[in-house]
Amino acid sequence: MRRNLSADSRGFTIIELMISLSIFSMILLVVLTAITQIGRMYYKGVTAARTQNSTRLLVNRISQEIQFSDAAIVPTLVVSKSGNVHVLCMGKSRFFYRINTLNNDENGYGVWVDDASTGASSDPCARGTLAGETLDSMQIPTEASGGQELLHDNARLLALSVNKTGGSWTVNARVATGEDEMFEAYDNEGKKVEFASNPQLGVCKGSEIGTQFCSVSELTSTVTKRL
Repeated sequence: MRRNLSADSRGFTIIELMISLSIFSMILLVVLTAITQIGRMYYKGVTAARTQNSTRLLVNRISQEIQFSDAAIVPTLVVSKSGNVHVLCMGKSRFFYRINTLNNDENGYGVWVDDASTGASSDPCARGTLAGETLDSMQIPTEASGGQELLHDNARLLALSVNKTGGSWTVNARVATGEDEMFEAYDNEGKKVEFASNPQLGVCKGSEIGTQFCSVSELTSTVTKRL
């Protein structure tokens, strides 16, 4: 006996299934894109905040030494023969720093500060071989020797300057977060230059994958000595 099937009892046709799957795929793609974008924005905000905090900490630390220390201020004291390690003596604190060097377990410190309380000498800038204007035989600062790292993990110092104009000092620091491949550099005329040779001009690449973990922060402060 033959039974007639009504239109309502039939299943979906292949065309109907394809249309449904296409619509579902488009909705899923939009949702995934939105979630990815939200994640990028979140990590970019976290990275920017950490970079700004490190820049502010460094500038404030130097500014406090200028304002409140009764010791002599020597803004640029020593540079190593290799040109990589710099020492900045401000008041009773000594700042070791390396330009465009990642602060991580492999490379060591980015910006390290110690003071009179961490050593036997009352003047940290008189320790080691500073008097001979060389750092090649000086002990590299570590946590065991006392002091504090001012940059967060995976951060680097792109530029640091301390200049006196009249009765005030100008402190400028430029700090970045990210790996080498995340940066590029442009001169004042907008011409692209090599980042490794011009770290002070470094900016994050705009559309590269992973740039949500890249950030550059610059801060300038004008300070007057109070003591």
